[in-house]
Amino acid sequence: VELNGEKWEQQLYGGGSYASYRQPILAFGFGKLTGKAKVEVRWPSGKIQNIEAVDLNQLMVMEEPTE
Repeated sequence: VELNGEKWEQQLYGGGSYASYRQPILAFGFGKLTGKAKVEVRWPSGKIQNIEAVDLNQLMVMEEPTE
């Protein structure tokens, strides 16, 4: 995620161990920053998805593009 010239990065790992579950959620906190963010997702397949002008303070549901 890029916002006002600053960048934040997180990774989500799948899988787990027997009888365990990990919620596939990444949360970014921007404090009092304002503006529109740019989101870049690098999928395990190698695909890169860029989303421009993303509003803050929202939940986004992401799925890997099929094309």
